[in-house]
Amino acid sequence: MFAIMLIAGTVEQFELPVEKVDVILSDWTGHALFFNNLISSVLYARDKWLKPGGVIFPDMAQLHIAGIENRPCKKWRIEYWNSVFDFNMSALIGPSLQEPFVDIVDVKNIKTTSYCLSHIDLNEMPQGTTFNMPFQLFPHSDSYLHAVVTWFDVQFSKSFEKIGFSTSPYNPPTAYAQASFYLKGDLAVKEVIYKY
Repeated sequence: MFAIMLIAGTVEQFELPVEKVDVILSDWTGHALFFNNLISSVLYARDKWLKPGGVIFPDMAQLHIAGIENRPCKKWRIEYWNSVFDFNMSALIGPSLQEPFVDIVDVKNIKTTSYCLSHIDLNEMPQGTTFNMPFQLFPHSDSYLHAVVTWFDVQFSKSFEKIGFSTSPYNPPTAYAQASFYLKGDLAVKEVIYKY
């Protein structure tokens, strides 16, 4: 038999009526995996309340990146600010480039290989972990890149059956969609064919 008790507040501010828990269940993911910035709260709860051998759901994730060509979206999302009802509002281009554009990406727009930027394991990750993620992408063809797109995969690795989900554009759409970060300029890329 088990009981469910709801406690209002942030995990860092309340106390539980028990010393330790068996399971931490949290929707800590967000657009581009980290957008909600809730990992630190889950790690705090893990270190304070999770019993040895306890589980976190979900506990594993990978963040991926690829280059995309999407001139119409860039024109609508970024270049739009050059003339808004004949007003030059180009000062808003900079802030627009700093925010991800969350939408479903058509796989035909992906023009590079993908790269796994990070593998997250909430069972082992220390509090205060920072990320520095250099990456390389290789073009599939001669093209222009207008943005990089990110998506993530999540696993419940300690469940009886291995389950998880992916927000990849190659999979059925989810509510997370994908997060695209548009470039200030267009980047011309050329396919390089290596001969061995």
